[in-house]
Amino acid sequence: MEALKRSSVPSRARWLTVFTPFFVVFFLLGTLWSLATPIFATPDESAHATKAVAQLRGQFTGYEAEGVRFPVIDLPDSYRYSDGIVCFVPQPNVPADCGVELGTPDGTPWFGNWVLSYNPLYYYIVGWPTLFLDGNTGVYAMRLVSSLIGALLLAVTCHVALAAGSRRWMPLGLAFLASPMIMFLTASVNPQGPEITAGALSWVALLRLFECYRDGRRPPWGLWLAVTVGALFLTQARALGPLWWLVIALLALAAVGAKQIRAVFIDKRAWPWMCVIVLFAAAAALWTLKSGTVAGQADTEDAALVGGSALDGLWAMLRNTPTYVEQAIGLFGWLDTPVNGIVLGLYLAAAFVVILFAFVATGRKGAYLVIGTVAAAILIPPVVQAAAVSRTGLIWQGRYSLFLYIGVVLVAAWILSSRGDRRIDFLSVRVATIVAAVLGIYHVLVFVSTLRRYVVGNDTPITEMIYDPQWQPPLGWPVLVASLIVVMAAFTALLVVAARQVSRLGEDPAVTRMVD
Repeated sequence: MEALKRSSVPSRARWLTVFTPFFVVFFLLGTLWSLATPIFATPDESAHATKAVAQLRGQFTGYEAEGVRFPVIDLPDSYRYSDGIVCFVPQPNVPADCGVELGTPDGTPWFGNWVLSYNPLYYYIVGWPTLFLDGNTGVYAMRLVSSLIGALLLAVTCHVALAAGSRRWMPLGLAFLASPMIMFLTASVNPQGPEITAGALSWVALLRLFECYRDGRRPPWGLWLAVTVGALFLTQARALGPLWWLVIALLALAAVGAKQIRAVFIDKRAWPWMCVIVLFAAAAALWTLKSGTVAGQADTEDAALVGGSALDGLWAMLRNTPTYVEQAIGLFGWLDTPVNGIVLGLYLAAAFVVILFAFVATGRKGAYLVIGTVAAAILIPPVVQAAAVSRTGLIWQGRYSLFLYIGVVLVAAWILSSRGDRRIDFLSVRVATIVAAVLGIYHVLVFVSTLRRYVVGNDTPITEMIYDPQWQPPLGWPVLVASLIVVMAAFTALLVVAARQVSRLGEDPAVTRMVD
């Protein structure tokens, strides 16, 4: 974090001392989660992984087969699929030892895939290891590549958050980036990992960008690059990616000040970057329309409210908001691995502290911004789902809203940094330390709880993990747990050091150009 002290430190050194440690920590967390989770034990991973395998071999659309509902893709013998791979889904009391290997001779050399219409970019990036690795090994390799993408995006997020502008309270918001659910999804073969991590980067980078224009400063090219990279991964991740980026941009603009939009558009240096972002969004929208991702009609047995009214969908979504929050932060596996309510309370308490501080210590305008961001995170998903509920039914899951939920704490930390009462600034390091420690404990407890579900099953005493484990992840669960404790301690230490450094610097104008 020494790079935060002096603007004279060369750009390369600043990246090495700020970006690199966060990147290493995030990648290690992703790696540990990728090893701790059985193959295809994450949502829709079987479909995403087999799409990557097929796409790298030239298959995009699949074909119809009698008795198979979804388009069928052919698989190499080394990736033969069997339902026995996920014999423990969705039975939380059944350990994962019943699962068979991917590529067993009794598996089928085809797969009925329901995600073939997804944007191909993510699958090209993560799928290449399957060209020379087989079966489970290939899936683990794809997970590591996905973890690498997430680590890069999250590390850039931390760098941008700590490098310039209003920073004193930003470590408090960054503590949530290592949340178990973010790491769990990032470490699976699923484009939702890049969606969430690119969403976090977009929140922070856009806040910083508009902040530069508000303060009359020229945004450095590195900041525009961060905004553009976030836009690339977010818009290309899933069908609603362009909409989600626009939502984040509008909310960030509202937080900084809507007047800044004029400054953006009259800055000719910004035009090439904006054109690239528009091209990304247009390409993603064109793919979605051409592939028919949003055109299908679900059957009534697929989901509740198929054929229902938008009002019914809106009300159902609002009524289920607590469930979606729980799913977003503490329901793992295929929604079959819940976190204990008391443990879940640690995360909710940490988030409440951040929001409460931002609400009471930032004046009337800051309080309005906090309320508006929370309201947006709660209301936007119901509106989006309600618009499509007649066609799709009620298919929303809490993880779909996670990029908005993480935005709440990031915006709250930014509001505290830019509008907070200076009389409470002395608390910034202490609060960040406590929140980071609480979230670290939460992460360890969730990791152990999730491993227990796969090692012995949830109805078996946790002590049996030691005396009679039924399933073991690569390296063994004790090694993974011990490693996670060390890595989370390192992440907490990084945040504490960052909090101390930015607290000492305050708003020193000599370091307002750290992102370059």
